[in-house]
Amino acid sequence: STADPSVYRLTVDAMVGQINGRPIYASTIFDQIGEDSLKRLGAAISRNEFRQRATALLQQHVMAKVLSELILAEAESTLSPEQRMGLLQMVRVEREKILAKFFGSEAETRQALLAEQGLTLEEYLQSKREQVLVDKYRHDKFWPKINVTRRDVERYYHLHKDKYNPAPTLKIRLIVVDTEEKAEAVDAALKAGASFEDVAKEHSTRLAARGGLMPPFNARVSEFKGLKWQPLNEAIRNLGVGEHTARTKIDLGIAWAYLEQVITGEGQSLSEVFPHIEGHLRNVQMDRLSKKYNAELFKNGNFTPLNEMLASLIDIAMARYAQPE
Repeated sequence: STADPSVYRLTVDAMVGQINGRPIYASTIFDQIGEDSLKRLGAAISRNEFRQRATALLQQHVMAKVLSELILAEAESTLSPEQRMGLLQMVRVEREKILAKFFGSEAETRQALLAEQGLTLEEYLQSKREQVLVDKYRHDKFWPKINVTRRDVERYYHLHKDKYNPAPTLKIRLIVVDTEEKAEAVDAALKAGASFEDVAKEHSTRLAARGGLMPPFNARVSEFKGLKWQPLNEAIRNLGVGEHTARTKIDLGIAWAYLEQVITGEGQSLSEVFPHIEGHLRNVQMDRLSKKYNAELFKNGNFTPLNEMLASLIDIAMARYAQPE
């Protein structure tokens, strides 16, 4: 049959509510989730488990549908005749573009859209129109209220200094011995000029095979606190590259630490990241304004109560997709 599949859906589908007088059908919500996903979920788990999982999914999608319809109605109400004509022209251009992709064949275009997105050509063009309309409406409504100053960007940069100027990577070696006699031997070897690595291999009771080499630390030397022994941490903070601490008493005996290398992290200046931070702060304000606006729409909008729509959808989902009782 060449009949529009959306018409067929409406004839067999159940209406679960209305938004601004427009009927909402169960298939609209199930299509958003994916009927195949619901079928697989229903076959894989018990009825009770399916009810819980389906309820969470349906609630999320019902709220999203209500919100999108309310915003769309608001956006439609603000259109001037000129803007309506502009949207109509945009749809015509989009139609020609999608047809050109399939060499002008409307039949191939319709078949491809149904296979790829589950939409008819008309539904696809309508969704494009609505998306453009809503995006413009939200931009025009919120963008003039957003204000990000240079001081805001600088404050964010300095509050997140580790993100833009990451700590260096420290390469540290460790020697631990458990007797005074071994400690004297370590001190003598280091004083004689033996490499810290060789002394660790010969004398250390920890990490000897690795020459005392520890896993890398991401920290600034002056702020180092990577070991569980506070006195040794404090001693490391005063080291330069190529220097080792004096013998330090720890719970395992006596220890030395050696700062072998500092690999500096690649930092980013304020000027380099300014546009990124400014955009992020604008998006944060946009999100805050959007949430406040969405709450007002839910409070004042004309739609069937969410709990009623959700209850109807759950009943239908249980009958269609859950395992038999």
